[in-house]
Amino acid sequence: MRIFNFVFTAASCQVSNQRTYTTQDASVLTSIAYITEFELTCDGKKVVGTQLYAESQGSILQVAENKGNYQVSWTEDLALATKGDHALRILDDEGVSVVRKAQKTGSSTDGVTPLLSLTLNHPGAYTGPWLSSEHLAAIMGVVVVYVAVTSKSKLLA
Repeated sequence: MRIFNFVFTAASCQVSNQRTYTTQDASVLTSIAYITEFELTCDGKKVVGTQLYAESQGSILQVAENKGNYQVSWTEDLALATKGDHALRILDDEGVSVVRKAQKTGSSTDGVTPLLSLTLNHPGAYTGPWLSSEHLAAIMGVVVVYVAVTSKSKLLA
């Protein structure tokens, strides 16, 4: 693993083919899913078989890898999910140990330099109409009854 750490620090690494997905329709869901996939290349060579981690909002996430295609995914409660950009810091074994140590001691993790940074944009999720059809039907029923009763009382008066 030391060889890869040396490669990361000595080489210029960059992300290619980043694809992201977030839940768009949450009308019947309780959580929002965030997924980002990417390939990592260092000095023009695709990096394969390296264990990476992602840090987002203080949480450490394990990065899955399949033949050089990396994926980070997590879910967040619908009430806590925010729309906009979500920053991901990609770390190696050494970087994640420094972050965990800083978290245990209560220190800031801002000084930890990630291998690379990614941004995942969540445009927000549709949670359904403001008024459901059942509520709209009930309101219309009350209006019809009100109009009928007031019209009847005017005709009888």
